[in-house]
Amino acid sequence: MLRARQRRMPVSGYVRQLQALARDCPTVDLLSRIAADTLVVRGRHDRVVHPDEAPLLAASVGRGALALIEDAGDCTPIEQRQALTAVMRLWLTRGPA
Repeated sequence: MLRARQRRMPVSGYVRQLQALARDCPTVDLLSRIAADTLVVRGRHDRVVHPDEAPLLAASVGRGALALIEDAGDCTPIEQRQALTAVMRLWLTRGPA
């Protein structure tokens, strides 16, 4: 399903995505301002986001938590939707931080 969707995307769509990434500004300094409980989810086999970034995000947020999803890459909600749902349910029902 994902591969079929990627094949249907016109080249101009990929170009726009790359242009948006190139204009992206650093936001690490803003992360400490996030006061809400925050769950950072990363597919263990994600080749788009560097493996060190997810733990950095979770540690930089005031009340951050990290979940790694096995057998998933950068499309975790599609590749492992049941695992993602289970992790989110556990996190949402965990009680006070």
